[in-house]
Amino acid sequence: MNNIQEYKAEFEDLVSQGQAILKSLHDLRDTNSQETATKLADCIKRNYQSWYTVARIILQQLLPDRLNEFDMLYNGEGLEMGWYVKNYPREEDHYSILYWIRDIPAPTGYQDNRKYFEETDVVIGRMAHQLDILHSVAVRFDSKLTDIRQRVQADLFDSELDAARELNQQGFSRAAGAMAGVVLERHLRHVADRRKIEIRKERPTISDLNDLLKKSTVLDIPVWRRIAWCGDIRNLCVHSTLEEPSSGQVNDLINYVDQLTHTLL
Repeated sequence: MNNIQEYKAEFEDLVSQGQAILKSLHDLRDTNSQETATKLADCIKRNYQSWYTVARIILQQLLPDRLNEFDMLYNGEGLEMGWYVKNYPREEDHYSILYWIRDIPAPTGYQDNRKYFEETDVVIGRMAHQLDILHSVAVRFDSKLTDIRQRVQADLFDSELDAARELNQQGFSRAAGAMAGVVLERHLRHVADRRKIEIRKERPTISDLNDLLKKSTVLDIPVWRRIAWCGDIRNLCVHSTLEEPSSGQVNDLINYVDQLTHTLL
């Protein structure tokens, strides 16, 4: 399992935890036993606090434009309960999950002492909304993590190409060309994977990947020919029976691979 799959699995587990908490809230609302309700509420509050902390971090990283909305569902407008009761006695829209966690009850009527609304119903609605927001992260999850992976991979390619340049300057042109060829092959495979192009060969070469991307209209003729030339120089470097590659050829190979890894995505 790669890192992105691990992150997705953890995200799906977080969603499942939220759904379980929401189910427990429904059970709490439907229970007739005060003792059971007290124990269940305590358990829900502990689980919710942990869930909220992790979910908030996910939103902060992947969907920051919904973070304020997510927080408002938890802590409302930050109003003191006395001010809230005085100004919004009948409006459940201003009752937050935080009030419930702190055991602040819904306000009651002055004459009949009946609650204006049921706290658990409000909390269920608030958390269902929070789960909807968390679900919306899934839409951007793959693209966001792919962007992160691309940045990391680009940094790795830059490092390897810098090493190849150093080898070439020190007179180890074959080793430098071979290293640049590996970067090129990996990048072409990454482009095919990202564009969901099927690679049928178990161990495709630069030529195989180049032709596949051209056939899939990812590459135009000039780029395809240039990559084919890169493949030829790479072959010169790894096969000692062929002619010796020049330092200039290897330098051109490294520079073009560098350009390609930043422009062909």
